[in-house]
Amino acid sequence: MYVIKNTVILGVYGTSNSGKTTLIIDLVYWLTSKGFKVATVKKTNKAIQLDATGKDTFLHGKAGASITVFSSEIETTGIIQKRKSEIEIIDHLKKLDEYDVILIEGSNAKNVSKIRMDPQCQLRENTIFTYDKDNQKIKKYLINVLNMRKKEMNYKTTLKVNGKKVGLSEFPDEFIQNTILGMISSLKGVDSVETLSISLDIIEKKE
Repeated sequence: MYVIKNTVILGVYGTSNSGKTTLIIDLVYWLTSKGFKVATVKKTNKAIQLDATGKDTFLHGKAGASITVFSSEIETTGIIQKRKSEIEIIDHLKKLDEYDVILIEGSNAKNVSKIRMDPQCQLRENTIFTYDKDNQKIKKYLINVLNMRKKEMNYKTTLKVNGKKVGLSEFPDEFIQNTILGMISSLKGVDSVETLSISLDIIEKKE
């Protein structure tokens, strides 16, 4: 699981009508019912805009404003008049407030952990699950990562390839820890991870 400054980031992607929004809504209801603060991002690869042509806010942007904010008695909506990457959007959200979880519908950023909603969709980098309609598995995975974040446990990652130690920079170290710990902690019988040892042996298949 991808974590930035104590905020868990999880993406969801898939073909149209694969259940992305339904899953996001279920996770939001569940997380907020447990007291977690959640932000969501909806991404699309279509060249569309949220603001309506002719509205005052649309005219503000058309005139050259780089950001337009609409404020009413019930909500405040901001429109940035340029494309932003997922990581830039997450950074903006982090500056606005502190969130426990940020859920991204339509995620394609390489370093964001993701759930693929259907096997027909091309696999994207850092996919941790292909959805099997078991929301409880995803919830258990999320809650374990959130609990580990609260404990502020520090781990040291050692990677050896062909018996030789490989140095890890901050991002791959963090990614390996978040992904492996999240996956392991979601298994039955694992309540916490104090020590962990994994050995992966390549076995040649004989014809």
